[in-house]
Amino acid sequence: MNTGSSQAHGDAFSVVHLSRLHKDVLVLREYLRSALLADSPQMEMLVYTHFYQLYKDFYLPFYMARANVSSRSSSDAGGAPLPDARPAATPEARFVFSTYTQDVLAACVYLLRPASLPDTYSVPRTPPACEEADNDANASNLYVSAKQRRFCGLVFMYTCWSSAALPVHLVLQALYPLLDAGVSGSPVATTAMVKQTTSPPRGPERTGHTENHIAANLFAQERFASQRRLLSETLTGLVLSRASGVRALFCVLLLNDRVESDMTREAAQLLVQLLTSPALTLWRQQHLSQPVANCIHASASEAEECAVEAVVIHVTTTLSKEEQLRLLAPQLLALLEEHADTTTAVSSSGTAARPRFLDRLDALHMRLPAETLEQRLHLGITMLLNALLRLAPRGSRDFVHLYRQAFYTNKYVLTPGFGCLSLRRDTSVDEESTIAALLRLKSLAKGVSLGAGSEALTRVLSPTAAGILNLCALPFARGSREGGAAQLFSPLLQSALCSLLTELLSNPSLYDLCAHTLVSACGEAHPYSYVVRDVVQPRLCYAREVCERAHLVAGLQWLLLDFAATTPGFVHACVNVMVGQCQVELFATGMETAALSPVPELTETTFSRMTAASTANALSGVVDTSPLVVVLERLALEATPEALFGSQKASLASTLELFGGILGLSGVLCRWALGMMEHLLSVANFKVYLDKRDTPAELSKKLARLQKCCRNILASLTPSNTSTQRGWASYAVVAEDDAILSLATRVRHALNACLEFIAERLTLSEAEAHHQRDKDDKQGEAITAVRTQWQQLCEQLQSALDCRAAVDVVLTLAVLAQSVDDVVWDVTDPQPLYEITQRVLQLLLRVLFVTDDVGAALRAIHCVTWLGMYRFDSKDSTCVADVIWAVLVEDNPPPWLDASVECKKAKQSEMGARLCRLRVRVLDILLSWIDYDEDGRTLRNVDDSMRRTHHTSLYDVLVSLCQSRQGAFVQVAALHFVGAYTLAMQPRVPISAICDLCCDVFRLSQHEMAKAACAAALGKVVVFLCQDTDANAVVLTNSEIETVQRLASAMSSYRGRPLHAGNTTMSASATHATAEVDLHDAVIQQHGREMLAILRSTFPGFWQ
Repeated sequence: MNTGSSQAHGDAFSVVHLSRLHKDVLVLREYLRSALLADSPQMEMLVYTHFYQLYKDFYLPFYMARANVSSRSSSDAGGAPLPDARPAATPEARFVFSTYTQDVLAACVYLLRPASLPDTYSVPRTPPACEEADNDANASNLYVSAKQRRFCGLVFMYTCWSSAALPVHLVLQALYPLLDAGVSGSPVATTAMVKQTTSPPRGPERTGHTENHIAANLFAQERFASQRRLLSETLTGLVLSRASGVRALFCVLLLNDRVESDMTREAAQLLVQLLTSPALTLWRQQHLSQPVANCIHASASEAEECAVEAVVIHVTTTLSKEEQLRLLAPQLLALLEEHADTTTAVSSSGTAARPRFLDRLDALHMRLPAETLEQRLHLGITMLLNALLRLAPRGSRDFVHLYRQAFYTNKYVLTPGFGCLSLRRDTSVDEESTIAALLRLKSLAKGVSLGAGSEALTRVLSPTAAGILNLCALPFARGSREGGAAQLFSPLLQSALCSLLTELLSNPSLYDLCAHTLVSACGEAHPYSYVVRDVVQPRLCYAREVCERAHLVAGLQWLLLDFAATTPGFVHACVNVMVGQCQVELFATGMETAALSPVPELTETTFSRMTAASTANALSGVVDTSPLVVVLERLALEATPEALFGSQKASLASTLELFGGILGLSGVLCRWALGMMEHLLSVANFKVYLDKRDTPAELSKKLARLQKCCRNILASLTPSNTSTQRGWASYAVVAEDDAILSLATRVRHALNACLEFIAERLTLSEAEAHHQRDKDDKQGEAITAVRTQWQQLCEQLQSALDCRAAVDVVLTLAVLAQSVDDVVWDVTDPQPLYEITQRVLQLLLRVLFVTDDVGAALRAIHCVTWLGMYRFDSKDSTCVADVIWAVLVEDNPPPWLDASVECKKAKQSEMGARLCRLRVRVLDILLSWIDYDEDGRTLRNVDDSMRRTHHTSLYDVLVSLCQSRQGAFVQVAALHFVGAYTLAMQPRVPISAICDLCCDVFRLSQHEMAKAACAAALGKVVVFLCQDTDANAVVLTNSEIETVQRLASAMSSYRGRPLHAGNTTMSASATHATAEVDLHDAVIQQHGREMLAILRSTFPGFWQ
């Protein structure tokens, strides 16, 4: 076969070539869909023919070009492949690979016989030649021969396992969608790892590269069980045994630009399920020329080139958890080192090289921003480690399995990846390993910040804290606090350490964790340490030299005073932990008494002096003071108040607890604490702290905490001998300086005064709490009684309404009205009565709809008014607003009223009259709230609820009731209420709105009585706004005055149309109607003249 020209044109395509290729693939895809539905030998031959042509025209030339270039590069380099030897694929070739490879591999799987595949497959250097198919030897044109099926199997295996074929992520994104979940014919032998991915991703993920292009139920029939098993075993082997298998899985399922941002967490959880599930059977690749572990730090392309020769073995036994994690560990550690801002080297000019993370992205042609990919990667890898390290309760069924998983994760991932920072590793550690460990820690910290959980970081940070502090303390070992780091650290190591610390300090949720781990690391020495060898060129070495506590404390001091000076929250967390640690150490040494020197001096803080003092004390037999006290002294004198006392949860009690904790640690701290407490301990400060609006329970808790703090401090200042197992020991602070004695005396007096104040407040608080409990008990009893009574009244009222017993309705309403009058004053929290009140309101509205008795209607209006005004329906009057909307706006009665007996038996005309009367009575309820609700809160709540729920205001509802289609009484009642509502809700209703309403009423209404009501409403508003008060001084603008003046002039001369203008003689009824019109005209004219007079007297300059 001639491959020379094909090697030169391996990935060069014209538009015509791509178009023809696309048509061939579409034909192949259609044949595959048909073949999966009907088992036909002729269809198999059609699939094979198009697959063979596609492989011959495109895939084989490309494979040959890559294989030949790779082999030439290997021979030129003496057997070692060059990293950049592989030819770069053009965009057209990448498009073909990502789009059509699924069809090619599906055709291979459809045609091959998995049973005929050997248990051991040697990956050749060159792809299968077309001659191996031996098409000419097949005498039949209708059946696929065994050699042709074997050829399909070779193409499948070479495409999946050869380093000279396709990148792993392209193979994975082609194979994964070929499996579908939830199919009854799914084989039992399918590995759990791949079984989770048998369905295409949900939602936005099921598009583009990860979508099944051929058929949703591909290989779903029972006859394809062996093919499905082959797919699952191949996928599992690719992920576990290929050097970049896990990276490829991340690229396909998490780093893909088709995965929307809101689906990121679900995609990460899918990855965790895949990589933590047991692998039952798989195809496993083993390299012959170079171990896989040596390719950990290589790039994706470099790692693939490491495999010059490889063998793929079919493993039919379940892969142990240890072996599975041993295969995953190198890939996980390599992924943990990936950062968008991390470089591999520094050029000679001093400029940073291109980040290797971006190099890998370019190699994979990822289209998302580097920051987004980094965030997704760190989120997924952190969630994966959290799952691998998570333990179940000891008595649970999964405890043994999860414990074994966590044990091997610690053995193969945590120990190799972070062990160099534990200062206990008895192996050679170079600077590159240290940088890698810092970068991995940074990845976990970023994953925690993204919401992955802190299980893995908690497990890792505790043993590695000593190494971090050791590195932080190195500048102090040379006596330099500023320039030492630049001399002793390489730029990459310094950058990795600072970036890790910055990431840890940028997440407030990690402050407590970091504080406990860092301070605990200072509690003991470690057998190994990072040191600087004083040679011609200082260099960092990992040596078997004891890392003393003083050295670690020096690193912590640099971290708190220099690096973390701008993060007071972290410093405050460390201060609290250090105080507790110093107290534990002081008690453990048996030195319960802290003797204060007459002249307290600040302890020396340099590393050399701390070491010298520790050595001298050891030789003399004197127990050494905790080195952490040195850091506390410096912080007390140099740190900001936010760093010492906190900013988020700082309080008087927490400050006193801190003073009480450090009081007996050293002379400097004692004098500082006493001086601070002298100014802090005063009754006035306690009153300010306690005068906040707290509940009685919260106030009692505050008082108890303050009392405990004051008593502890007072006990430490008062000598008291206590018998212990070691003899008699004093737990009080022993002072020998007159100044400190005087200061301590003043502090004791202040403490006694504060304790007396606290005792008084506690007594008062207990009395108030007892009174509140009695009140709550009475409230509960009253609410229970009211609920029972109202339920009975509701039953009686509903029964009376159903039976149309007017007398029973009146009697029941009388009892209910009396109960409402009593309850609104007795019950302060009506929330337990919301449900029964809403039922009462519906029955009261039914009474207003039915009854003709004026007395019964007045009692019902009275009950609704008081229940709504005192918020017995809901906290924000939502229920009342819904009832008002249903009555005033809806054309038909509300459902709870429409289902009543009266609505079912009433005629249409009678129903309209009753509905009009109900609206008038509801308007009376609204008017009652104006009269009795002094602050207008009820109407404002109703207005806000309507705006929020129905997007319209209560005024708009009232305007709709003034339209001509409404009844005369409804219009009059609405207009009458509009005037009062406008004044009560100022400035929600502007004067211009009511002027426009008046114009519409006079122009459109057919009822003179409505026009008279409109004139009265406008007159009432004008009279109120023209009063000589400061509140109304600038209410009316010039344009509004002109509008009101025009309306008033028109009203003063208004004359309604007579009913019978052409008749000289009228009937009695006509005469009465004319008299009513004349009366309404007189009312309108009177209001117009009054408005004109008020305007002239209020704005005299406007009429000149």
